[in-house]
Amino acid sequence: QGSLVQGAMPRLPIGEKSATLFAMFLLWIFMTFSAATGAASELSGKLRIEAALDPEKLVLWFDAEGAVKAHPQSYTVAQRGRRFVPETIAMVKGSTVKFENLDDVSHNAFSLTPENSFDLGMQLPSGKPMLRSFNREGRFHIFCNIHPEMHMVVNVLSRIAIVRPGPDGSFRLPWKGKRPRELKARVDGPDWRESVMVTFREESGIFLGSLGQKLDTAIPKHRRKDGTSNPEEKEVTY
Repeated sequence: QGSLVQGAMPRLPIGEKSATLFAMFLLWIFMTFSAATGAASELSGKLRIEAALDPEKLVLWFDAEGAVKAHPQSYTVAQRGRRFVPETIAMVKGSTVKFENLDDVSHNAFSLTPENSFDLGMQLPSGKPMLRSFNREGRFHIFCNIHPEMHMVVNVLSRIAIVRPGPDGSFRLPWKGKRPRELKARVDGPDWRESVMVTFREESGIFLGSLGQKLDTAIPKHRRKDGTSNPEEKEVTY
C-alpha cells in the first residue's frame, strides 16, 4: 500500500487535481487569446547602421499605439574625458537630468535654446551633482562654457516609448496589443542637425530598419553663454 505501479499515473487529491486542471484551463485561454489577437508583450528590433556610428550613442522613440509609453524619470549625464556621456538623450516631459563632473577639470553646462535656456554655473571636479528639470517639449543643445567641443542633445517629448540600442543595434520595445506589421521611429545621435525617421519592417520575427550613410551632422556654431565667441571656435563647425 502506498507504492506506485510502474508506468501508472499518480492519483492527485481532489482539491489538488482541481487546482491543476484550472491552471491548465487558464493557460489554454491565454494562449488561445494571444494567438487569435497577435498580442505581444515585447517586440524585438534591430537598427542596421551603414554609417560609421556607434549604435549605443543613438536613441530611438516610438509613437505607435501599442508601444508602452515612458514616464518622467531621472537621468544621469557624466562629464568625463571632456565629453558629455551620453551625448544624446530622449525623455518624457517632466524628467530630470543630474549632471556629474567626473573630470579633473571644471565644467559649466549651459543651453541657449530659447524654450529651455539654463546655466548650471561652475561645476568643480568631483563636486556636487547639479540637477536640471525639463518641463517643455523640444530639442535642446547643451554645451560647456569652458570646453566648446563638448556638446549634447536632449529631446524632451510627450508620452512616448523610448529605447536605446545595444552595441549591435538591437533593442527590445515593450508592447501591448496586436502585433504590428511595421514600426516607425525617430532616431537621434550626437552632433546631428536633427533627428531622422526610420521605418522598421518585420523579418523572421525581428523588426529591421536601416540608417543610411548620408546624415547631416553640422551643428550651427555656438557662442559662450554671455554671447561672446569661443577663442577655439575659428574653423570648427558647431
